[in-house]
Amino acid sequence: MKRAFAYLLLFLACAAAFARGGSSVILFETKKYVSFFDAPIAGKSVLASDSEGRVRWQTLEPYVSAMIFDGSEAAAFEFEGGKWRRADMPASRAVAEVMAGLKGAISGGGVPEKVFGVSKTSGDSYALVPKDPAIARAVKSITVKFSAGSREPELVTVHDPSGDRTEMRVVKRAAGDFDISAAFDVSDPSAFDPKTFLEKK
Repeated sequence: MKRAFAYLLLFLACAAAFARGGSSVILFETKKYVSFFDAPIAGKSVLASDSEGRVRWQTLEPYVSAMIFDGSEAAAFEFEGGKWRRADMPASRAVAEVMAGLKGAISGGGVPEKVFGVSKTSGDSYALVPKDPAIARAVKSITVKFSAGSREPELVTVHDPSGDRTEMRVVKRAAGDFDISAAFDVSDPSAFDPKTFLEKK
């Protein structure tokens, strides 16, 4: 579960890095490259964030789970047997504290240097490197590549210390001044359906 928390923190940093205010829902097609597998593991995930610094990272395929930060509390959920259930989340207070520190960045303030190092790798991409040792043990870095000539994210790659990596290509994005408060309701993770939301946008 520590790895999941690290991912959530890094995805919040990503949301902060390319946020321009308002709300954002991004659908990713993912490919997980594992050294002992012949082919990548395919999947789909959604990242939702808003100008208040709230974030939801939800895996849609090959399994369903969600991690939510509502602005003060961080929670993890698993979907089994047609129902959402809250998963154990040790160190949730520490996670919430770090995420709270990133809240301001969502509105365009940038990624806090105390939490992540940011380095430009080329004209259209840059890397986020966690400075916290615990997070660094789970995730080596995350690279965000933008579409040519724009500030829209195109590809996000998470690099593990083991050498494995996960590539997440943006296939659809909805951004603007709309209400997605239900996405961040830790008392009811079923209140927000990202598939339905993206179909409407």
